[in-house]
Amino acid sequence: MTKTSEFARALENAIDELKEKGYTDDDVILDCEGNEITQNEIVCSLLAEQVVEALEKQIPRKPITRNELVKTERGYALLDENEQEYCPVCNYFVQPPCERYCSHCGQALDWSDTE
Repeated sequence: MTKTSEFARALENAIDELKEKGYTDDDVILDCEGNEITQNEIVCSLLAEQVVEALEKQIPRKPITRNELVKTERGYALLDENEQEYCPVCNYFVQPPCERYCSHCGQALDWSDTE
């Protein structure tokens, strides 16, 4: 499950919990600092965070390059002498340069330095 879908599920659960307690969209809630806020303001704030996260993923980032290590009876050994590429956000394996986006989290990838 991606971070965005986890966030959306948490948001839905929070809204359902407020509704179960009898709050409506226009009811005023006090935040931890005593400020009055409405459920709509909470939702707008959380959605704004989600939009920023989605926009940041559109900025291409260079994949992480590393060799795979596996644990053996004598310690660690290289699984493959070739370097592997991983998403800089979620560490998911990505294939250079055919994947422009991570298939796991959606992060845009920058392959400009690969041959």
